[in-house]
Amino acid sequence: MKVKEIAQRYGLESESFSRFANHGDHGIKVNILTSNVADGDVETLVAMYREYAAVQERMINEMGSMLLTTGENFDGYRITKYCGIVSAEEAKEIGFVNFISTETVTSAVSELRSTVLMKLKEAVFRAGGNALTGVDFKYVTTQVSGEEKTKMLVCVFGSGSAVTAEKE
Repeated sequence: MKVKEIAQRYGLESESFSRFANHGDHGIKVNILTSNVADGDVETLVAMYREYAAVQERMINEMGSMLLTTGENFDGYRITKYCGIVSAEEAKEIGFVNFISTETVTSAVSELRSTVLMKLKEAVFRAGGNALTGVDFKYVTTQVSGEEKTKMLVCVFGSGSAVTAEKE
């Protein structure tokens, strides 16, 4: 059965289910050329997707209320568990060095920092935490020589400690 037909039959969000079916690490064979799933695997794949979607929804909800600090603790909260150090990075080529405005660089840095922060929150969730302490960002710009001209590459690195914090 085709992936899109499965999504429609079971009332699943089509694009998300398609990404999961075709690219997920679920162990069920999906024919890449035809996007078909063997009939005997459909129910298992749907159940696995529903579990995956529930975890994704929970992660999105928890990330919205996740505590973040550049310090070591939160007023009114007690850290009950240290889940480990998390890190994330993102880079973007932003144009030719001689033609880049300050606004272009600051906009790229802001966009990259937001992406890195989202990745850090996801890493905290996967580590079993609900908060991030010691949040730190590093910024690097470098030149990348290409065939035509030298381009600028902006990199943002983020790290912190994933923790579980409970209200006192």
